Amino acid sequence: TVLAMFVWERFGRGGGMGMQYTSKWCLLVVASVMTMVMRTTFRTQVCEIEEGANEVTCHKNTYAWFTGAIGLIVSFFMTVFSYLGRDCALVTTISGFAMAVNY
Repeated sequence: TVLAMFVWERFGRGGGMGMQYTSKWCLLVVASVMTMVMRTTFRTQVCEIEEGANEVTCHKNTYAWFTGAIGLIVSFFMTVFSYLGRDCALVTTISGFAMAVNY
């Protein structure tokens, strides 16, 4: 019965969407922005100087920027859709899974 109540709550009534579920996407926007800012800081402080980090570390830094950019784009659109009430359980689930794989 607990599983049935969980499924009904997540996919039946609210569907895991709407204003009560918007905060997780807002937090992901903040985390993505911080990832991109820290990447830029690391690049200017370490990768661009002659005795800085090795090439592999700087390439990982580029990966971090793309991870932050993808996270920012997806989470921003999901936040807007949540505020407008246009998100659905399927899109929320797919976006959440994509962000889990991305990060």
